[in-house]
Amino acid sequence: MGRYIAQRQHANAQPHATPPDDLLQMLLDARYEDTGEPMTPERVLDEALILLIAGHETSANALTWLLYLLAHHPEEATRIRTEMDAVLAGRSPTFEDLPRLGQALYAVQETMRLFPPAWMVDRVALADDQYNGLHIPKGTLFSLYFYGLHHDEKYWANPQEFRPARFAPGQARPVHPFAYVPFGGGPRLCIGMQFALTEMQLVTLELLRQFEVEWVSGQAPVTMQPLITLRPKHDFRVQLRLR
Repeated sequence: MGRYIAQRQHANAQPHATPPDDLLQMLLDARYEDTGEPMTPERVLDEALILLIAGHETSANALTWLLYLLAHHPEEATRIRTEMDAVLAGRSPTFEDLPRLGQALYAVQETMRLFPPAWMVDRVALADDQYNGLHIPKGTLFSLYFYGLHHDEKYWANPQEFRPARFAPGQARPVHPFAYVPFGGGPRLCIGMQFALTEMQLVTLELLRQFEVEWVSGQAPVTMQPLITLRPKHDFRVQLRLR
C-alpha cells in the first residue's frame, strides 16, 4: 500500500499531471483546517488501510454470507428478483432506483443480523462508573457480543431463521433500539454505514439480475470462523447460472 501511495504521489508531481478522481486522491488532497497542511505519509497509509479493511473486508464477508443464505433460500432470491424485474425491466440498477428496491436491502440487513461482520467489539471505560449496583473502574475493558445479541430470543422471533421481511416497513421491531447493531451504535456508529448498505444492495441486485444462485450439493456443513471479522471457516461453493 505504501508503494502504491508513493507511485501516485510521483505521478502527481509530473508536469501537466491530471490526478484521478478517486478515494486515494481525496486523502492526498485533504488539508487540516487549522494548519492547511496535508496528512503525513504515515497518516495517509493508516487511513488507506482503515478504508481497505473496514470498507472492503466487512462488506465482502457480509456478501459471502448473503450468497450462502440465498443459495439455501431460493424463495428469497425470487422475491428480490420479482421486485427488481418490475422496477428495472431488465436494466442495471442505479442509485436512484434503490428506494423502490427494498427487498434486496432487507436481505442484506437480515444477513448482517445472522452473521454480523463485526461480531464482537471492545470498549474501554473512560471513567469510573456504576451499572445496576456494579462498580466499573476506569480502564475496564468490555467485549460487546453483537452476534449473541442478534440471536437473542428476547429481541428476535425465531432468531435462527433467515427472514428478511422482518426488516420491511410495518414489521414489529425489537423493543430495545440497540438490539441490532451490525454497525455499532451511539457516537461510535460506523461512519461508512450508509455507503456499505448501498454498496451491498447494488451488488445483490446486479448479481441476481444476471444469475440464478444455486447451492452445490455434497459439501460439508459451513461453519463460522470468528476472527476480527466473522467469516466462513472454509471455502464453500455456489453455482451461478446465467438467467
